[in-house]
Amino acid sequence: MKTNISIELDDSQRDHLSNIFYNKKSTKLISRKELNDLVQIMIADLLDQDIGNFKEVTDVIAQEGASYKFNSIRVTKEEWDEGIHVWLAKRKQDQ
Repeated sequence: MKTNISIELDDSQRDHLSNIFYNKKSTKLISRKELNDLVQIMIADLLDQDIGNFKEVTDVIAQEGASYKFNSIRVTKEEWDEGIHVWLAKRKQDQ
């Protein structure tokens, strides 16, 4: 299912979400792309079968910032943007 969720945020909320996303205080506001990435990461983590409850997901993001993962392995933003199929192909080549 593809979703189109509309979220209205003021600048103080965007600032707060940017601080969470990057895990540091900044004056930079979160962009649409970064917000989309944050939501994608949270949904993926919430759907992870090893997660006991949502608090674990939000606590990790709040403490460490947004992290990109495939199969519970942390990857760079660039690897995540390329997609899991490219990442799996590179891993297979490295073996």
